[in-house]
Amino acid sequence: MLRYPLQDMVFVREHREDKASKAVTRARRAVVEAEENLMMKQKTLADFTNWRIAEEERLIQSIMRKPVKLGDITDLRLEISAMRERELDFMDQVHKAEGELDRAREELEKAKLAYKKATQDLEKLIEHRAAWQLEQNHEAERHADLELEDFIGPQNSDLDLHPENTRYELN
Repeated sequence: MLRYPLQDMVFVREHREDKASKAVTRARRAVVEAEENLMMKQKTLADFTNWRIAEEERLIQSIMRKPVKLGDITDLRLEISAMRERELDFMDQVHKAEGELDRAREELEKAKLAYKKATQDLEKLIEHRAAWQLEQNHEAERHADLELEDFIGPQNSDLDLHPENTRYELN
């Protein structure tokens, strides 16, 4: 039996498909990790925001209806400003995590497309190999039939096909 002439290309395409499949798996994992990171950042932001609001209220209540110095009020305002700046930092981290998730999803889509193309390329080659194999089988059968005919000889050997040996009688 003949070896399929494009078998090396089949191996290459199988390798590419396998590699593309693994890339899709890695991209899916990256999306899951990015989603988990985003949820963690959102929870941290929500927790800090709730704490900041309660802490601001507590600080404000601690100076209400008490005689305080102007410096104490300034310190309180600076402390509240620092908490709000920290909250903005947490918001930035959430936005950054959202961007990372978007990029991970885009990479997943690219990986899926690459896998789809690799699979299609391999399927085309496998279909070609099946057609080639069918053609090889037909060709082998034809050769076998020809060899059989050569071995057996003419089927009607008892007929004399030489006209010079044939006599016709007229009535």
